[in-house]
Amino acid sequence: MRHLVLSWSGEFHTFVSDGPIFAQPISLEVGPVVVQDERFAFCDLLAR
Repeated sequence: MRHLVLSWSGEFHTFVSDGPIFAQPISLEVGPVVVQDERFAFCDLLAR
């Protein structure tokens, strides 16, 4: 199973892109990681 941990304003979320309930994996490309204020990091999830 593949997953990503996502956060916004201290709230964490999980995005699952593959697993037994999926007919096929969701194809994603992870965009550039941006670090803000030397403690916040984020990136875009881009559909392929």
